[in-house]
Amino acid sequence: MQRHSQPLLALLALAALGLLAAGLHRAAPRPVDLTGTPSFLPLVQNGTGIEASFRMHQTAGAVNQNMFFDFSVTNVTSSTITYGILAAHTDQGVTADSWHDPLLPGKTIKWTDHINFPNAGTYQVYLGICYSSHDACQTGGAPWMRLSDSVMVVIYPTGVTGTPVFLPLVANNEISAPTATPTLRASPTLCTACDDNSRAATAAVVSAEGQLKSSRSASP
Repeated sequence: MQRHSQPLLALLALAALGLLAAGLHRAAPRPVDLTGTPSFLPLVQNGTGIEASFRMHQTAGAVNQNMFFDFSVTNVTSSTITYGILAAHTDQGVTADSWHDPLLPGKTIKWTDHINFPNAGTYQVYLGICYSSHDACQTGGAPWMRLSDSVMVVIYPTGVTGTPVFLPLVANNEISAPTATPTLRASPTLCTACDDNSRAATAAVVSAEGQLKSSRSASP
């Protein structure tokens, strides 16, 4: 009985080794092909097929001043893109009139232009595209799509020049006589090339003028 069981045990051992080898063969990972260049999708705004960048040269200016901007657009599709206007635009209806020609596949446009604001105020300016006719896009009768983030632009009224004059503070009803006669202009004009400190000083002129008028009206 023992002589017959020995060959049987040997066969069972060989079968177990074969199953183990087959399992290890199946579990071995396949080599990964790492050759080639990975491809990255371009950042395209709103699914327009246009890759764009936009910046304003200045973010503060005066009414009707030329406010310059730069933009770059690339057609990343395989089709020609036609439109009415591609330019700096605001939701308040103020728009530039930069580019109108069809944008060919793979073509890049880099452009510098300006936009003018007829009224003082704060505007959100962005690079936009309008797919309607040129006239409808320019007059605000057609929708615009954004190609960039908005840039806040502050437009000041024109008319403030000269050196700001500061008056001494007056407490309660006391009237303080200035050491020198202040020079105040009735129609101040903003210096559009000044920095923020100069604009703040200009604003002080208007405040000083109001204080002077109040002091004069309070004097006996």
